Amino acid sequence: MWGWVWTLLALGALVFLAWVAWRVVRAGLELLREAGRAGQVWADASQRLSEVLARAEQERRPVTATMFDDRAELHARVAGLRHERWQRRGRRRAVQAVRWREWAATTWLERRRADRSRTP
Repeated sequence: MWGWVWTLLALGALVFLAWVAWRVVRAGLELLREAGRAGQVWADASQRLSEVLARAEQERRPVTATMFDDRAELHARVAGLRHERWQRRGRRRAVQAVRWREWAATTWLERRRADRSRTP
């Protein structure tokens, strides 16, 4: 009788160990597959980064000293940069003016309640 009990326990232990080994092997193989996919993604990302860096290197502006360049050209460039900055400032001010009018017309609590009533 005890022989059968010990035999069943031993067989159960072997089945359990085989199941654990099978799970470990499957997890290891899945880990290797995922590592392969991660390596491929890493290679693609590094290739895209190389392309972007090469393009940025081609489009880079020279940063050499400009003290001997044509003054009219430098003044025109500075004027262009100022004009772009003023345009951005104007766009920001237009958006801010709408917000300021809204804030002047209502209180914080009214705006909060209106926002909460709009969202489901």
